[in-house]
Amino acid sequence: EYARKALSIVLLSLEDFRVLLEKNAERNHPKTELRVETYLFGTKSKQVLSFTDKGEKREKGIINSIVTLDGSMGSTNDGACLKVILDNITPMEREEIKKGKKTKMIFEITDGASSLAGTTKKAVEELTEKGAYIQAIEIGPKDQDAEETFKFIFGEKGTLLGEELSELPTLLIKQVKTGFESIFRTKD
Repeated sequence: EYARKALSIVLLSLEDFRVLLEKNAERNHPKTELRVETYLFGTKSKQVLSFTDKGEKREKGIINSIVTLDGSMGSTNDGACLKVILDNITPMEREEIKKGKKTKMIFEITDGASSLAGTTKKAVEELTEKGAYIQAIEIGPKDQDAEETFKFIFGEKGTLLGEELSELPTLLIKQVKTGFESIFRTKD
């Protein structure tokens, strides 16, 4: 329920920010655009909201992202999901990221240790090499093995929240804010 609340707050806030950017497009130099996509993962991953969704399809994608989050999708194969994101970075997009014309931010909330830690760590490293900003939060009961796996994969890019789930919305918003601050600092 807290993950759903955090996702709601972030997606709706980003949507408001996107609308504001669109309304002020003629004043923004260079043009600033915000696009969001959402994946849910477990044994398999599922894209629920796409960068290209517009209008009613976008609204449905945001709502589906929130209501279909249930934590019962099987094992934690976040590596496969991150690999899909990685594979979707085109050579042209990679060049835009490298030149600072585009930024890719990835925020992961997981309730367990990655099933395939090596695959996930490799995907995180490759995304970072391509210039993506990544932050992850692990929630749920304290488990030493899961914590060690999470730290192995994400290092300083990860936050162990544990069972303090009421803090999840605030922590996620803080991570998004930090990501945006880093973008706008580098564009100055």
